[in-house]
Amino acid sequence: MLSAEGLSLDELCELIQSPDSEGSPTMPDATAVILRFLNERTAPEEERAWLAWRAQYPEDAKELATLRQEALALLREARTLAARAARIRLLD
Repeated sequence: MLSAEGLSLDELCELIQSPDSEGSPTMPDATAVILRFLNERTAPEEERAWLAWRAQYPEDAKELATLRQEALALLREARTLAARAARIRLLD
């Protein structure tokens, strides 16, 4: 099980950017690590401010959620293409 404890931001980025390395997290696992990392470093006041913004601007929050889903889809596609490219390089 992965834990965000003890990971620096650079280490977290490296972990996310190496999907083909042995023991790397799956996409949901990586998301969980990032969320734990952010939760550990977000002050309660910051979280309340974010929730207040979402309540005040629901349409913007909805658009942001849609953009997030689109970005995740692009990331999944990029990871798939990177894995294909790595397999092709192994065959050469």
